[in-house]
Amino acid sequence: TGPAEEILHSDGTIFVVTNPGASALDDYVVQLNLGDQARVRKDYEWNRQERKLQAIDAKTGRVKWEKTSTIAPLATAADDFRVLYHDGERIHCLDRESGEELWRSEPTSIREQVTFNFGPRMVLQEDVVLFAGGDSKNKTMKAFDLRTGKELWSEKHDRSGYQSPEDLLVVGGLVWSAPMTSGKDSGHFTGRDLYTGEVKIDFPPDVDTYWFHHRCYISKATTNFIMPSRTGIEFVDIKAKTWQINHWVRGGCLYGVMPCNGMVYAPPHNCACYPEAKLYGLNALAPASDSRASDQKVRKLGRFIKGPAYGAKVSAAPDAPSWPTYRGSAARSGYTPAALGHDLDTAWSEEIGGRLSSVTVADGMLFVAQVDAHTVHALDAASGKRLWQYTAGGRVDSPPTFYQGRVLFGSADGRVYCLRASDGELIWRFRAAPQDKRLMSFEQLESVWPVHGSILVEKDVAHFVAGRSNFLDGGLWYYQLAPATGEVLRQVRIDDKDPETGEDIQDRIDILNMPVGLPDVLSSDGDYLYMRSQRFDFEGNREDLGPHSGDPVEQASVQTGIGTHLFSPTGFLDDSWFHRSYWVYGRSFAGGHAGYSKAGKFAPAGRILVADKDTVYGFGRKPEYFQWTTTMEHQLFAVKKDFEVIKEEVDTEGLDEKAARRAKSNMKQHPGYEWATDVPLLVRAMVKAGDTLFIAGPPD
Repeated sequence: TGPAEEILHSDGTIFVVTNPGASALDDYVVQLNLGDQARVRKDYEWNRQERKLQAIDAKTGRVKWEKTSTIAPLATAADDFRVLYHDGERIHCLDRESGEELWRSEPTSIREQVTFNFGPRMVLQEDVVLFAGGDSKNKTMKAFDLRTGKELWSEKHDRSGYQSPEDLLVVGGLVWSAPMTSGKDSGHFTGRDLYTGEVKIDFPPDVDTYWFHHRCYISKATTNFIMPSRTGIEFVDIKAKTWQINHWVRGGCLYGVMPCNGMVYAPPHNCACYPEAKLYGLNALAPASDSRASDQKVRKLGRFIKGPAYGAKVSAAPDAPSWPTYRGSAARSGYTPAALGHDLDTAWSEEIGGRLSSVTVADGMLFVAQVDAHTVHALDAASGKRLWQYTAGGRVDSPPTFYQGRVLFGSADGRVYCLRASDGELIWRFRAAPQDKRLMSFEQLESVWPVHGSILVEKDVAHFVAGRSNFLDGGLWYYQLAPATGEVLRQVRIDDKDPETGEDIQDRIDILNMPVGLPDVLSSDGDYLYMRSQRFDFEGNREDLGPHSGDPVEQASVQTGIGTHLFSPTGFLDDSWFHRSYWVYGRSFAGGHAGYSKAGKFAPAGRILVADKDTVYGFGRKPEYFQWTTTMEHQLFAVKKDFEVIKEEVDTEGLDEKAARRAKSNMKQHPGYEWATDVPLLVRAMVKAGDTLFIAGPPD
C-alpha cells in the first residue's frame, strides 16, 4: 500500500489512507528532549497534500478500489454501506463497494493548522454524520443526513482534550459536549438531540476538586458513563448527573484509556502528578463485585500456618558484623561502620540464574532472592557454598531480613514467611492478604495484596504492608507481627478514607499533590516508621498527613525537622530511572511538571543515596539539569545533614521573558555540597563501609 497513516477494518474490508509523498516527520530529530512537545504542537502539521484511500479485501489482500484526494487525518469513517472522509474543506461520502462518490457536503471548516497531535472528528451514528473540525474561530459541530449529505443542524462545540483531538461522543442517543481543556473550564455537559441539536440534558460537575488541564488525550465513553480525564479518570453518570473522581489513575498521552470487557484499561504514562499515589504501568481495573468483596472481611481459615521448626530452638552468633536487611539497616541507609580494605578481589562467585535481588548477610550466611523463581537462597558467606533454598508462592522482590537466627520475607503471594536461618526450615507462615484472591501481574499469578520481600524489624517487631494501592480492593493493610511466633500484634487498614475525617482522602488533594497511597519497603529511624514520604507512629497512625501545599516550591521546601528520612517517591525498588523522580533525604516530594524538580533544590537528592550519621552521599543530576533540559549530567556528591541551601543567582540579561523564566527554573539552587565530582560510571549501586564510599555501575 505504501506508507499507511490510517487503517480502518469494517466487515471484511480494510480501508487504508496512505501517503505517497514525503512525510513531515522524515527529517525529525529530537532537539529539546521534553521540550520537543512544544515543537510537535506548532512545527509539524498535516501538509494538505494528496493521499490515497484504498479498500482492500481483508482475506485476500486484493485492492478493491482506490481514490486519490486530499484527506484529513483521523477523520475517516465507515458503516455497512459507505466510507467517508474530509478533504480539509468538505465531507465526501463514497460507496464502500465501488468507491464512487455518493455526495459531498457544503464547506465545513477545520482547524487551520492540523498538527501531529490533533485531528478533526467524524462520527457515524444511525443515519447521521457528526463532524467537529476543532476550528477555534467557529467552534462548531455539525450534523448531516448520512443518506443525502444535507446539513441537519450546527451548534457550539466546546473545546476539550489537550494537545490531542477533541471529543465528539454519542451516548444514550444524545450528542455530548463539555468545555474541559483548561482547569478553568466549567466542565458543564450538554446532551443534544442527534437529529435536531436541541439540548435535552445539561449539568455541571457536582464535585469540588482541583482540575488540571485535561490529560493529553480524548475522553472515552460507555453506555452508562462518559469518562473524561480532566485530572485522573472521571466517571460521569449522565443519568444521575454525577461525577466520580479518580485522580490516582490515568492513561498515556494521545491514546488515553480504553473501557472494554466491563473494565478500564489504563496504559503507562509519563506524568509526574501525584507520584506517590498514582498507578504506574498497564492496569486493568474492574468495578467492585461480590467475588472481590474485601471491605472489613478477613478470612482467617488457613491464614496462619506453623511450620516444622515452630517452637524449636533458634540460635545466632551474637553481635557479629552483619548486613541483616535491605540496604543494611532499618533506615535503608546503605551504610555500615565496618571498615573494608581498598585492595579488594573476588573471593568466590556462584551462578544462581534469573533476576536476583540485592543481598543480606548475617551469621556467616548470605541471603538472596531469585525474584521471578519465588525462591530465597542461603549461601555460606565465606565460600559461596549453597546451604539451602526455599520457594514461596510468588515473587520475592527484595532480600529477606535476618533477625535472631530467623529469616523473614514477604512474597507476591500475599504471605510473610519466617524460616530458621540455619537450615531454611519453615517456622511460620502468615497470609497478610485479607483473602486468598489472585490476579495476573507481569505474566505471573500474584495475590491481589502482595507483600514486598524485605520485612522491617524494628523494636523487636516485624512491620510490613500488603496491597497495591489504598484505592484498590479495599486498600492496603499494615501489620505488626511478633517475629518469633507470628502473632499479629496490630493490623491497620489504609484505604481511601481520610483517617482524620472519614471522608474521601482525595479531598486533601492540593493542586498536583495528594497523600501517599502506594506501598513500599518500609523504613524506620527508630522514632517513626515510613512508607515513601509518609510518616507513621508505632501504632500505625499516619502523622503529618500530606500534602503540605499545592505550590510546588512550598511543598518541596518542607524537608527538615521531625520526619527527615531517606525515601523514594516511586519506591525503593523502582529501577526505571524515570526522569521525573529521584531519591530524597528529607520529608516531601512535589508532583507535577513544575514540581518534580523542586525537592532536589531543597534536600539531598539523587538516583541513589547513602547516609551515615552525619552525611548524605549520592549520585544524581547536577542541579541545573533537574527540569526541562536536553542534557542530564550526573555527579557524585556529599552533603552534610545539617546543610544550608545554596542559591546561585542566574544572569538573565539579554534573555527574553520565556528564556529568563526557564533559566530561573533551572537555577543552581541546591543543598550545599561538601564535595561533588564527575565519575565515569552510571552508578547503580552504592555503599559506605567505614570511611570508604563504594560505587558500581556500567561505564558512562
